[in-house]
Amino acid sequence: MDRKSRKREYDREWVTLKRLSKLQRKREQTENSELLITAKCETADTNTLEIIENQEMHDINMDNDENETLNLETEHISEDSDVLMDDEFSDDDSLMMSDSNSNIASDIASWSIENGIAHNATDSLLKLLKKHGTKDLPSCSRTLLETPKTVNIQHKSGMEYFYFGVEKMLNNHIQKYPVETTEKMHTLELRLNIDGLPLFKSSKTCFWSVLCSTNLKPTNVFPVAITCGKSKPGDLEFLCDTVEGIRKLEKEGLWYHGRRIIVKISGIICDAPAKAFIKSIKHFSGYYGCDRCIQKGQWLGRMTFQQVDNLVLRTDKSFRQKQQEEHHNGEQETPLCQLNMDMVSGFPIDYMHQACLGVMKKLVLTWIRGPKETRMSAGHTMIVSNKLENLRNSIPSVFARRPRGLNEIDRWKATEYRQLMLYTGKVVLKGILKQELYDNFMCFSTAMCILVQPSLTRKHWQYARDLLRFFVLQCRELYGESFLVYNVHQMLHIADVAKQFEGLDECSAFPFENFNQKLKRMVHSGRSPLAQVTRRILEGQKMQKGTMEEHIKCTRPNNLFGVDQTFFEVIEEDGLEKQTLQCRVYDKTAPLYTEPCDSRIVGSYVGKARDTTIRRVLKSDLKSQAIMIDHMDNNNILFLYILHTDHGHCLTL
Repeated sequence: MDRKSRKREYDREWVTLKRLSKLQRKREQTENSELLITAKCETADTNTLEIIENQEMHDINMDNDENETLNLETEHISEDSDVLMDDEFSDDDSLMMSDSNSNIASDIASWSIENGIAHNATDSLLKLLKKHGTKDLPSCSRTLLETPKTVNIQHKSGMEYFYFGVEKMLNNHIQKYPVETTEKMHTLELRLNIDGLPLFKSSKTCFWSVLCSTNLKPTNVFPVAITCGKSKPGDLEFLCDTVEGIRKLEKEGLWYHGRRIIVKISGIICDAPAKAFIKSIKHFSGYYGCDRCIQKGQWLGRMTFQQVDNLVLRTDKSFRQKQQEEHHNGEQETPLCQLNMDMVSGFPIDYMHQACLGVMKKLVLTWIRGPKETRMSAGHTMIVSNKLENLRNSIPSVFARRPRGLNEIDRWKATEYRQLMLYTGKVVLKGILKQELYDNFMCFSTAMCILVQPSLTRKHWQYARDLLRFFVLQCRELYGESFLVYNVHQMLHIADVAKQFEGLDECSAFPFENFNQKLKRMVHSGRSPLAQVTRRILEGQKMQKGTMEEHIKCTRPNNLFGVDQTFFEVIEEDGLEKQTLQCRVYDKTAPLYTEPCDSRIVGSYVGKARDTTIRRVLKSDLKSQAIMIDHMDNNNILFLYILHTDHGHCLTL
């Protein structure tokens, strides 16, 4: 018998016994009163009889008061537990009490976990609710959230260490998805991320976590192991439990609802320093630091890679046999070699670090702070900043951040550089940046637009590879040989990665970095941060999440959608059918630019504000969201498809 059933049985018995006890007490009092009246009537005079009668009336009133009290108590019990006071109890009504209180407790627990509410704040809320009538809630947040009393913190690689378990976390992860998603699943692809996370500005304390996600949509990230210390791990021992867990799954598969699911690892996603550390290879600033080809770097005040053509690529066999010894760190071998994966292509180039925070950031800093030949004037910099800020009201809410001026470039995040690279750069830089620099940037931007979108990658990845090769060659002419650093060199290899994973968003660190920030918010003090985070994660495992429904909005800038070369601005929802939308339709569009290619390939269009019609459209037809920018020249409107694929609603821990 579960806890709810025991609670219902207890409530039923308690109410029955109390009712019987009250009735028995009433009968005894009535009998005693009758005996007293009879005995005293025989011997008492009139005055005495009046006194006895008054006593009788007093006893009857007391009985009535007790009856009213009994009724009030019964009503109160019935309100709390929904148990009827009749001889026959209703099972359906008795279920309502436990379910209602259970739902309240579950909702409070979910609210506390989702919003990162501290335990002392949750304790205060529970006390207030109990004070105002919700008696069956626990008084302590640790009881509500089922917080484990102890966590088994170990020590590995010179760090505090906790291992959650690959198979356990994977089963919990799959349960968060609808049955329709998992019932036809036969193969599960894992993607790992290993990186450091500083916790405090006033301390060197940091996490090094092993995070995992699968090929299920929407993306959900969960931790496998976390270490905590004053620096990065002293060795790679902290990876051994994870490697052993994945090897077991590769061999035996994952059993889920009586079905065996094949598990394989498709990639380990890291930035360059973390990749060098976990692979036991030379740092990216070393002479043989490229993990994709065997060329030797050239020192020009910094490590550069000048060779562009005829690159000799590394292979899994050459890596495992250490054919180029200069690329490896001595005899030390990474435990990742035990996995059934390609040790070269299995470590994809992360475009978040290499392209957004790497190449795009380097270009912007060169334009505003570089040599005179490539630097914009202060006036032009101000114009670009003003243009970016004027676009704030045109950027939909699917973007985590809206544009900021170049005066805040030192605080820009990776998503802001991506926004400039894929969308706004082609608008705000035109006519400001020198023409040869702008053309060079457009080669880079167009190639990345192709490679982040899965369908475009399948069709045009070779063209994107050629554009990036031309971009790197031109960078050497425009910015000098010292410009060809590791991140720029990686643009020669990134098209092959996009082809392998069918889009760069399928192997990017964006979702992992988002989860790292959630981990950081779980730390409320500097005392035992690993224990704090471990408890919060174990609490969250019991919370079942579902996908969030996306609602089409009718206000700018979130109401523009595109279908092929036609764009629909949603005006209002049909109040009768609820399945159609009234839209302002822009169907007379033209390419925004023609160099280096027709911009319609990458979803960039221009149209006229006056060339519109009003039409009703099915909701199901509007799937691709777009950006609409009112252009001042010739009353034009710019339309840009949103190409990156990580902007949808995602599951949370």
